Amino acid sequence: MSFYELLELLSDSKEYEEVPVRHEEENLNEALSKLVPHRVDMRRLDSPHVKTNLLFQAYFSRAPLPIRDYVTDTKLVIDACIRFLQAMIELASEKSFLQTTLNLMYFCQMVTQGVWLNESSLQNIPYFSENVLEALRREGVEHLCQLIEMNKSRRLSDLLRKKSGELRLEEYQISEVEQFVAKIPDISFRASIRNFNAEQEENEAEETKEQHLEEGGEAKVVVNLRRENAKFPLRVDMRQLGKTKDASWWLVVADETKQTLLSLKKIFFKDKLRRDIQISLPTNFEESPKLTVMPVSYTHLTLPTIYSV
Repeated sequence: MSFYELLELLSDSKEYEEVPVRHEEENLNEALSKLVPHRVDMRRLDSPHVKTNLLFQAYFSRAPLPIRDYVTDTKLVIDACIRFLQAMIELASEKSFLQTTLNLMYFCQMVTQGVWLNESSLQNIPYFSENVLEALRREGVEHLCQLIEMNKSRRLSDLLRKKSGELRLEEYQISEVEQFVAKIPDISFRASIRNFNAEQEENEAEETKEQHLEEGGEAKVVVNLRRENAKFPLRVDMRQLGKTKDASWWLVVADETKQTLLSLKKIFFKDKLRRDIQISLPTNFEESPKLTVMPVSYTHLTLPTIYSV
């Protein structure tokens, strides 16, 4: 399912029937519909589900809300959506729908960051005006993972100081940017695939042997993750709502040839983590003996690191 199909499905949830639509708010909903990118059913502007859809879109678009009551309503909608999204992810993963599951994960990222997926994930960095974003684009930096690497090599602070006059940044602001980016969870990982032996665990020597894997058979994907900046707390700011939440990830194992999800695990770790994931190998494994493993952030809009095993 596409993002907008998922947005409509989420907005039409029975639980959102309680979203208040006050007297003559259909007029406010009509005005708001002109500020958001996706069309809604104009015949149902007095529906709580249409209003929910508009509040989601306004939140991602950072559009101005017509009255203060809509700010309260937006917080209600966003707070409730997390458990709905979790349930939708569980259902999609049980059906092995890879792209729908990924889109729902990206939806969770959008909720945390308050921005559309196709927009810059760097908008939430303090003091990052459109001029700063444009300067970074000229350097080929458009994604959070690129910004993290740029900050680690000190190229980010060098660029901001060099262009501080043009970008209207003070020294203390540049220092705050450095500190903010340094705290963004930065993980590295590696993965391997092995035979699964339910009766006997493999020792380290056996793990290094060449593995013979058969399609349709049982296998174990071994994933090792490490936080590069583990000294910092795993807290993420939801700046539009003035809230914080813990960073976490999903571990995805997939057969991209068939667009099939083989396994999905929710993980949280402070420093290091090893996770063994039992899977059934796809029927086309001997023809195309590669699976995709990737950690997908729950909280940050960033390109997932993809590992083939």
